Amino acid sequence: REIDPALELLRTCQEETKDLTGVGAEAFRNQVKELETFVSFARNVGSKVDKLSYGPAMKLAAKLLS
Repeated sequence: REIDPALELLRTCQEETKDLTGVGAEAFRNQVKELETFVSFARNVGSKVDKLSYGPAMKLAAKLLS
């Protein structure tokens, strides 16, 4: 999957910048954490939709996107 390496990179960025100080560093870490949370959520939703049959999956996608 393409998402898993992206999640790992985001987690690595968080780990490697944890000792940096300053407002900019804190803002960067917060943004990376929010992005990691969103990408993880999207991966989980995608996994659940993949398991649905075509009809219910399309209805769920339409509901989520409306």
